[in-house]
Amino acid sequence: MFQAMMTLAETTAQQLRDAGDNLARTGNAALPHPALLPMKHASTFHELIGRAAQRQFEVQRALVTAMLSPRPDYSLVAETIKMQQAAMTRLATVQTESIRKFAELTASAASIDKANTLSKLMDQEYDLVSGFGAILAEQITAMVELMESLQIGYGYLVARRFED
Repeated sequence: MFQAMMTLAETTAQQLRDAGDNLARTGNAALPHPALLPMKHASTFHELIGRAAQRQFEVQRALVTAMLSPRPDYSLVAETIKMQQAAMTRLATVQTESIRKFAELTASAASIDKANTLSKLMDQEYDLVSGFGAILAEQITAMVELMESLQIGYGYLVARRFED
């Protein structure tokens, strides 16, 4: 039986390698070779981070230009402060919610010692790890959404200032 399982695993792995090689030979860009996926993801991540940094730089440059102009717009400063206050409130809300979810996850971890089989224990362990990952993903996504929202808000304020 062990030999049959090993043969099945080897056959499956070989089929995946063959499919990847076939995709690489056909040049189908929609389905890259599996070995290239991490590089493709890293490239996409790098591109998105670069665009976000460029937007941030442009907004900051325009904001400084607006504030150091011969006629500084002090209402822009007031609106900027309001946006920062709203961002801090949102940040506090996200952190509070994450801490609450972590507390719930920690409380559910106490039931792990009640598992009476290895399969139940593994299921509960996986639930804990995936729960932690889900909370972390939600928190990171919320932070990035907040950053993007601030970039859009600041960009709008500065663009409106230059229109006047």
